[in-house]
Order: sequence, then structure tokens, then C-alpha cells
Amino acid sequence: DSTTELPGVPAAYTTLGVRGRVMDFSRTRIAVPTSSGNRRGRSVAAPTQCRATGLACQRTGSAIAASTQQYGFQQDDWNPPKPESALLHRILQRRQGQPLGIALIAMELARRSRASRCKASIFPGHFLLRVPGADHLLDPCSGRRLYPKDCRELLTRQFGPDMQLRVEHMTQATPLDMLQRMSRNLRHLHLINDNFMASLKDADRIVELGQATSHDHLARAGLYQALECPQAERFDLEHACC
Repeated sequence: DSTTELPGVPAAYTTLGVRGRVMDFSRTRIAVPTSSGNRRGRSVAAPTQCRATGLACQRTGSAIAASTQQYGFQQDDWNPPKPESALLHRILQRRQGQPLGIALIAMELARRSRASRCKASIFPGHFLLRVPGADHLLDPCSGRRLYPKDCRELLTRQFGPDMQLRVEHMTQATPLDMLQRMSRNLRHLHLINDNFMASLKDADRIVELGQATSHDHLARAGLYQALECPQAERFDLEHACC
């Protein structure tokens, strides 16, 4: 199986729960019908690009629907949520979890079934998948196609009517984006379940991976305060103000 190391991520954190590697879709080829009726992988010429893209979207949506229906994956309904919702090995065991974890599993299942290329999308609040060139996103928990109207409704349900759908919400997520988002999810889940040391490990990972925000430093400062580490707390407060 074709895999690749996470680009730009420190070796200690190249994981995402699959033995330090993630799926590589860069060399996937689209399977299109030939004139004889057989199907074989080949490069798609410009005149057939629309037809190939439509076929790619259908196959990817079917593969994701199969992963959620055939294997019983569904979004977790724990209230309050627990860290098991974001840990891949626990999602595989329980068949329940957050959309990000289910998305990673769905991407791998789609790759193994030789479906078309599938990418992750930086969508706030609910992790979504996309096929390059498609006019919609895919819900990893159900395989449902989400068009702009559906995406606006999803944003409204989660953030209220003032949240507007923007182009950057459709931007492709890099492996580092996914690892950072998973770490932030785990930091929050460990915190609300009163596991401050586990939450601190997640907070450390976020900062060490790079691209930490002021909110990330403030979150870690709060953990240091709860653990009575004033010098470390002061360090993060200073960096949050920079």
C-alpha cells in the first residue's frame, strides 16, 4: 500500500494513529470506462475531465457511505464527549467517534477500495471531505453530499446565523492541519474530563508542531495554572501577547 511520511511534521509526531504514516493520494489514478467496456486506470485527457470527475465523485461518495453503513461507523453522541471520541484505535473498536477520526478511516477505506482521490477540507466545527474538482463536500459520518446551501445550514446549526460560509472553509487540509486539529480536539476533551496532564500533553504537541495561535498558548497557560506551574504559565502568557 502506498503511504508517505507527514511533510513538515516533526518525526516524533508523524502518527495520526496509523503507525507514523498517513495515506498518500498523490499517485491515485482515476478509473474510467474504455471503448471496449473494460475499466482500467489511466490518465484522463482534458475532453473527458468532467465525465471523469463525476465518476470520481460518485465512487468516492459510495466508498464513504460503505464505510459508515457497512462497518457501522457513526458520529459519537456522548454528552459530555470523551477522549475516546477522537482516538483512532478507540473509534475502530467502538465504531463511533468524531467526524475527523471517521474521515481518516473513510479516506483509508476509499483508498483500499481503489475509489478516486479524496481530500480533507478545513471546515469549522464538522470535519468534511472533498474530491478535487467536485462542486460539493462529503460528510464522513454518512457519505451525504453537502452543497453550498447544506454547508451554510451546517454552519448555522453549529455557530448561529452570523457565521458566513467562506472560500477558506473549502480549503484542502494538509496532514499537519489534521494532526493539529486532532490534537486540539483531544486537548479539549481531556480538559472537560478533568485529565489535566493528558490535556497538557496535547497542548505541548500543538505548540511543538508549529503554527500555534495565541489561543493555543492561552489554553496551555490555563493548564499550567491549574497544575500550579507559574513560570511555565508566564511563558505562554508572554507568547500569547506577541
